[in-house]
Amino acid sequence: MQINYLTRYSAQEAVKNVISFSKEVDTLYRRHEISVTDDVGRKNILLSAAQEKFFAQALENAGYECKVDGKTGAPDILVKVNGVWRELECKVSCRSKKGSWQLQTDERTLENKGECDFLYLLFNRDHTEVGVLFFEALTPEDFHKASDSSRGKARMKKHVAFKKCTALLGVITDRRQVYLSNYKKKYKSATSIKMKNRMHDKIKLWENKNSQFSISLESVDGSAR
Repeated sequence: MQINYLTRYSAQEAVKNVISFSKEVDTLYRRHEISVTDDVGRKNILLSAAQEKFFAQALENAGYECKVDGKTGAPDILVKVNGVWRELECKVSCRSKKGSWQLQTDERTLENKGECDFLYLLFNRDHTEVGVLFFEALTPEDFHKASDSSRGKARMKKHVAFKKCTALLGVITDRRQVYLSNYKKKYKSATSIKMKNRMHDKIKLWENKNSQFSISLESVDGSAR
C-alpha cells in the first residue's frame, strides 16, 4: 500500500522556499563577484540543505512530526507516519548537458539502511524549471551496482524504481507505453498486410523492452514545461 505523506501542495510550498533561497544565494555570490550559476554541481550542494529544511517544514505544516539533524551520516529527514518513523533521503539533481538525469545514491549507505524513501528535487541547468519525484521504500535492488569509477554512487534502475514513484511536480512519461499505444492504433487502422505486419513487429519489439521514462519539468511559477 502506497504511503502518501507528501502531496503536490506540500511540494509546492517547499519548492517556493527553496527557489527564494536560491535567488538569495545568487545575489550574495554576485555581490562578491563569484560565479555559482554556471556550476550546477556546486549550486546543487548549496541547495541540498535547503531541500531538507523546507520539505521538513512543509511536512510539519501538514501535521507530521519531523526531525532534521543535518549531520553527516544522519538521516536527511525523519517523518512520523501512522506512528512509524520513516527515513526520507533527499537529493538535488540537474539535467545533464545531454538532457539525461543522473538519479543516484550512495551504495553503501543504502545497503546499510536496507530501504528508505527518496525525494529527488530536479532542476534544469539554469534553475528556472523544477520537478519533485517521491519514491517509496527503495532498496539496493532498485539501483545498479556502483562502478569502480563512480566513487560509490549507484545509478537508479529507472524501469524498476519508477514503479514506486509519484511525480509531485512535473510529469513522468513512459515512452514504452506511448509507442505501444501508437503502434496498436496504427495496426488497427492499417489497410494492407504489409503495414499490419510492420506494426506487429514494432509492437513485439516494444513489448520486449523495459519501460523508458522521460521527465518533464514545471516552470518555477507552476506552469508545466
